[in-house]
Amino acid sequence: MRIMDIYKKFFRCAIMPGMFRFTIMRHAKSMPAAQNDFDRALSEKGRADARLMGTVCAQKLPVPDVLIASSARRVRETVELFLRGWEGASPEVFFEDGLYTAYYEDVLRLAEERRESADHLLVCGHQPTLGELACRLCGEFSDDLSTSAVVSLLFTDELRQGAGRLDFYASPKKVPKE
Repeated sequence: MRIMDIYKKFFRCAIMPGMFRFTIMRHAKSMPAAQNDFDRALSEKGRADARLMGTVCAQKLPVPDVLIASSARRVRETVELFLRGWEGASPEVFFEDGLYTAYYEDVLRLAEERRESADHLLVCGHQPTLGELACRLCGEFSDDLSTSAVVSLLFTDELRQGAGRLDFYASPKKVPKE
């Protein structure tokens, strides 16, 4: 292995002291609408995409310290498959019923409540809330967040509008090259 490869592998996810990483993920593709939207399972494509994104993110991002997720079935399934990318990882996971119908301000408040115990916090949930959140926190990002998409932002101070710097973006259709 070349020295540069070792350097990249070791420092791929390092951030400067005092910085905070906030990662936003939309749940993977689910089955067509059923009687109860909250209980929709992932489709086969969604299952494959969640695993793919876990593998991709494990190569590019540090393990999240804290993960906040909607308690909807498709989000729970996404989180389970996504986290397999980091073998043996065990972030503190909080499933929040309120994320299912939350506004971006609600998600921001939940993230702020958990921020003190994390250098890397990940939120997994639903559109349009998460797309709007990413757009408001980082002007470099549009509010269109496709299923299984992951956007990771860096902050030097508080989580506030316009303060985030886009550090990483990937979706099943836009997997970054090495």
